[in-house]
Amino acid sequence: MTAVVDADSPEIVFVVRRSGTPDSRRTVVGIDIGSGARHRRGARVASGPAPLRETLAAQLIMLSRWDARSEPLVDPMAGGGTIPIEAAGLAVGAAIRRPPDLPFRHLAAFKGLPNEAPDLFPGTVPQILALDIKEESVPTMIGNLRAAGLSGPSYKDSIVVGQKDVRALTPSYVAGMLPRARDMKPGVFCFNPPYGVRIGGEEGEAKLLGLYGAMGRALGRFRGWRAACFVANRRFVEAFGHSPVMTKPASNAELPGAFLVYEL
Repeated sequence: MTAVVDADSPEIVFVVRRSGTPDSRRTVVGIDIGSGARHRRGARVASGPAPLRETLAAQLIMLSRWDARSEPLVDPMAGGGTIPIEAAGLAVGAAIRRPPDLPFRHLAAFKGLPNEAPDLFPGTVPQILALDIKEESVPTMIGNLRAAGLSGPSYKDSIVVGQKDVRALTPSYVAGMLPRARDMKPGVFCFNPPYGVRIGGEEGEAKLLGLYGAMGRALGRFRGWRAACFVANRRFVEAFGHSPVMTKPASNAELPGAFLVYEL
């Protein structure tokens, strides 16, 4: 018998990983039933130079303890909109993969499964504001929101996109952009600031630390809010000017960093 394997579109995908310490390693073999890695959602059709992985964005939002029913969420450095997209999905409990998109549905183990995956919280209408200082980021965010199915009349009062420098943020500006959030509790900032990897020299580092400090002062205007970010720069906490109530080590693109949560 001869086995024929289609390398481009195999019927079954096996995933093999080596794990453990150098002194004690083991091989783990599994079957990919989820149509690829979880950080590849398929909605990000365009991105900036250093996007946050979707899985890290989702974890950041969960660590912020955001309640979509009663709190607005603002990403003041949204870039391609990864965090707002993940927030919109978490707010309604949307499935990462829809059943029709999953492979292997012809296998016996999956027979009888429903063809639909309804949202867990369909009545939730989140208030999300996605901002970036760069004008060119706005169409990028809109394109990614459209690819994620988060555009159109149903979302015009739920997800708002705009151009704004985080250093100029004020409570009145946010209230004007999210008028429905005026009756909600103080909200949450979730963001992924620049790390400074591409900035060289003392002048570049000083500029970045100045940005961190200005961000801290701007967000300090939002009394009662929380802020959560992932950052891979050890000098961020000192420059930001607030003491985190939670620190969780992690990494992004092989850069060691941490999730930080603040109470403003």
